[in-house]
This record gives sequence, structure tokens and C-alpha cells, in this order.
Amino acid sequence: QWQQVNQGFPQPLRRGLRLVGGLVIAGATFAALLLVASAMPRGHGGAGDLLGEVTTGFSKVAGVPTPGVLHVESRPAGARVLVEGTTLGRTPLLRRWDPPSDRVTIRIERRGYEPVERVVEDARAGIVIDVSLLPASGPLPIPEEGTTPAASP
Repeated sequence: QWQQVNQGFPQPLRRGLRLVGGLVIAGATFAALLLVASAMPRGHGGAGDLLGEVTTGFSKVAGVPTPGVLHVESRPAGARVLVEGTTLGRTPLLRRWDPPSDRVTIRIERRGYEPVERVVEDARAGIVIDVSLLPASGPLPIPEEGTTPAASP
């Protein structure tokens, strides 16, 4: 009986319906994994840790904020990441964390570059920050009289 109903649709529409159905199933599966991961205890090497790694990895690949995940990238890499004055690591930084409050200040700094601060209002929803650090501005060196300034590369 399904074959008879299915034959009434043109071939491209049947393919499109199968694709949409597959995407709906994949989305529902991922949502279920997130729900299970958030309910399982972590830190004991069990399923909660495994599913937590899957959701953390999804945040990195998709660049989507994931609850309980902090993801900070910078150019150049190696910048120090501070949350409310506490160093959490260096970029690229991807880790699970429990923010101290909903509103947090994140500072990204590296020697020779201007620091960047971001105030996040809903930190518990997960954070993704990607910044390009600018070289530190300062006074330009003044050449001594009788010398020529060095050529810039």
C-alpha cells in the first residue's frame, strides 16, 4: 500500500521528503543525546563523560554555543583566557565549565597585543568567542638625529 501512495509523487519530491525525514531524525537523535548527557554524572569515566565529549566536540565543529562549554579561539593562538580574573587556559581553549554566574567578563590577552574583553550575559547557555588580536599600540620610536629609520618589511 505504501508503494501505491509513494508512486503518486514525482521522483525529486520523494528524494526531498526522504532527505528532510533523515534530517529530522538526526536532529531528534542529537537533542536526545544532549538531554542524556546533561543528566548523567561526569568525572567517573562513564557514559556521561563520553556524551559530554561528543557535545563538546559538536561545539568546536559547528561553532555553536553548547551549555556548559567554553570555546575560545584567537589569532594569533596562545592568548591567555581569563574569566572574572581567573586564568582558565590559553587559546585555542575548548573545555567544559560551570560559569560562576549568568553574567561573566572574559578577557583574552597576549603579550604584544591589545587585550580583548567580552561581557557575556547568558554564560550558562555556553560561550563561543573567536577574536583577532590587534598589535599593541604605543608610542612610535623616534630615530636619533643623523640616523635614518629602519625600513619596514
